[in-house]
This record gives sequence, structure tokens and C-alpha cells, in this order.
Amino acid sequence: MFHLFGILIFSTLFISCRSRAFEDKNDDAEFSQDLEKQLDLQIHKNPMKQLILWENRDNVAEFRNESSEVDVKSVQVEANRLEIDWIDTSEAVSEQFSLSERMFRWPRHPFNTSNRVPFLEIDKFVKHDLKAHTSASRSLFFFLDKEFYSIKMPTNYPRKGVFQGVDQEDQQGKDLMQAVVARSPIYSRHVKAVQKAIGPGRDLIVLGELLAVKEPTFGNGFLVRDYRPLQNTGHYYLPAFSIDFVGQKIARYCSGNPKASQEEIDKYWLDHYGVAVGRALITLQVHYGLSNATPNAQNWLIELNGGSLCPTGRLVLRDLGDSAVLQPMAEAHASTRIGDPNLISAVSALGQTSRDFVKLFNCEPYTVWWNTKFHHSAGDFSGARRLAKNTVSKACNDRLNELFGTDYSYIQTPRAYLQNFEQAIAKIREEGHEASRKN
Repeated sequence: MFHLFGILIFSTLFISCRSRAFEDKNDDAEFSQDLEKQLDLQIHKNPMKQLILWENRDNVAEFRNESSEVDVKSVQVEANRLEIDWIDTSEAVSEQFSLSERMFRWPRHPFNTSNRVPFLEIDKFVKHDLKAHTSASRSLFFFLDKEFYSIKMPTNYPRKGVFQGVDQEDQQGKDLMQAVVARSPIYSRHVKAVQKAIGPGRDLIVLGELLAVKEPTFGNGFLVRDYRPLQNTGHYYLPAFSIDFVGQKIARYCSGNPKASQEEIDKYWLDHYGVAVGRALITLQVHYGLSNATPNAQNWLIELNGGSLCPTGRLVLRDLGDSAVLQPMAEAHASTRIGDPNLISAVSALGQTSRDFVKLFNCEPYTVWWNTKFHHSAGDFSGARRLAKNTVSKACNDRLNELFGTDYSYIQTPRAYLQNFEQAIAKIREEGHEASRKN
């Protein structure tokens, strides 16, 4: 698992071409201009470019950015001063970050002012910047050879100017990435192993990290996330927080009710996002043995049909770092040779496992509108939260019934869970095969 990719020297012109911000790719969606007019939305033919637009333009006011392009400057660091972990393969990323046999690219977040980020003493920058785009978080999107990725770097200012006037202390934690750089590669490998064993499942796409790099003394570093699994689906991916801004038009078109009231629109998204989150949380638990610790709308993407822009029922979880291992479930995976057999031992030292079996099927904590403006038709924000929470909880319970039978309440111990685990996994396999045949 831990190995350094083959390192090659390429011309500066070639590297510069690879880091162009917007590249065309032959994976454009079949979205028609007529449908664009019906929806009254401007939609880019490339779904990944549209994702960038939604992230920056259809968000709460303080996170909006009309011009998302940024230059990411980098310094050269001796490879033997770093811990470089390739979780997956990408020739384009390897060529971009492996500057020579001895030197590796260390990028700096363009908005950072913290002195706790490694290698600030190096003042000579790599000649060509990485061309990137801002997101709703500190992560930045970028294209290489038409392939789509994001990079998460330590910074005390995730967005330019967003936190001006706010005490710096409020964002200092963002400039330290030791914990997420340590655990995200472990989870990513486990997810890949599960998918190899039983397939990716029907309701949830999980994006993993491709590269993790850290300075070993203090452990601070950066992550490159792999968005390539979204590029060959032909679908669009709407950030959940964008429901507040484009969801009304999508709901009215997709429901076939152009005069739908706000209450009907709210109900539409509870059915097509709230329910999907409830199902996805159980898929994450049973399929992968992981629990989503922060059901932040920023972490979820809603898959929209590439031809109609209507929800397909599938979600994307794009931040595994906010997950924890559910030890009884991970033990069930290990006993049936599904997933990474070293998962529990690898994360136990990080304090990311839970032995509390009662928490395994607990859907109650999940309120999916955490950082959105989603209002109930009566304008009661707390009422919207309660409504969403009830929707997610019911969807969780319904999904458990599907996997474990009409009454899962008897599964109160790890032993009982293990006895029924294979039945649930068989159901997940069957669903995946059926979805593949339909596609």
C-alpha cells in the first residue's frame, strides 16, 4: 500500500500544459438546450465544470465567488524529507507532483497566512503554478490531462476574504491536517478493497484519496482526492448546499409541477435528498463498516441525470476523513474477507473506532441541512431541521429493514449482527448487479 510512484523528469512546458484549469473531455452530458430553457438554468456541458460553478455561485453569500480560478504556488522539497503515500494510480498526478527523482512538489494554499504550515522557510517556487478552482471548503479543484481532482491543503483561511474581521483563532484548526492526513488514506484503501470484493453498491459513490503527503515530524500535509469516478457516468453532481439556490427550479421541473408551492418543493427535496442520505448512511455502515461523523451538506453531492437534471437517487460522499470505523462491523468485514483486514489495527491508534454497538444503527443524530438555509414553508428553520431529521431517520430504518428483514430490532449484539451480515451483503451485491444491468 505504501509505495512511491515511479518518478520521471518532464519538460516544464509539458507540466504547464497539464495544469490548465479547464480542459475539454469526451464525457460531456447529454443536456439539451431546450431543457436548459425549460429549467431556466445555464448548465455547462461538462458536469465537472458545472460542479465548480455550483460550488462557487450557488452557495450562501459569504462563500460565493464569481471568479473561482486561483494559482497554487509550490516549492520543491526533497522526497526523503516527506512521507509520500500513493493510494491509487494516476500518471498525470505523478508527473505533476514528482518533479524529479529527488524532488517533490509541496503546494501552498493561496489564502493561507498561518506560520504553522510546513516548509515556509523555502522561498524558491516551482516555475509553473498549479491552476485550480476554489470550492465551498479549503479544497481546490483542478484538471490534469482532462482528469478531475481536488487538493486539500492546510490553511487558516479556506476562502479569500470570507473570514476577514473574524478572530483568527476561529480558523486556526484548518491549518493543521495531521488527523485527516493520517486516517483518510486508511479509509480510502478499505473502501477500494470492499468495492473490489462486493462492488460499489447502488445508492452511494464514495470518493477516496489518491495521494497523501506529510512532513513526518509533525504530520501536517496535504491530500489529493480522486474525482475521476464521476467523469464517466454522464451525470451531473449538485452540492447539497446548492438546493437552496437551484433546487426550486429543478424540483418544479422534475416533479412535473411548474407551479409547485414552496412547501411542495421542500417535500420534493426531503424525498430526493433527505431519504437518499438516510439510505446512504446505512450503506456506508453496512457496506463499508464506517460511520459518517459530520452529516454536513458540504460533504454530499446529489447525482442528477445527465439528460434531465433530475435526481437519480444516488449520492456521493466526498470526505472520508470525517468518518469513523465501527469496530463490530469492521470485524464482520474482516471475518468474511471483505475489505482491508488491517483496518482495525491501522486506525485503533488514531482513536477512530467505536465499540458501542448501540450506535451502529442510530439514525437519530443526522440532521442533513446543517449548513444550508433550507426553510420549512412556514419559515421555521428549526422546524425544517426537525422535518429533515425525521425523514432521514425513517429512511435509515427502512433501509435496515430491506437489508436485515422486516424487523431488525433483534440485532442487538455483534454476534447477532455477524449472523445476519452475509444476508445483508448478499442483498447489496444483488442490488449492485441489478443496477449494472440497467445501466
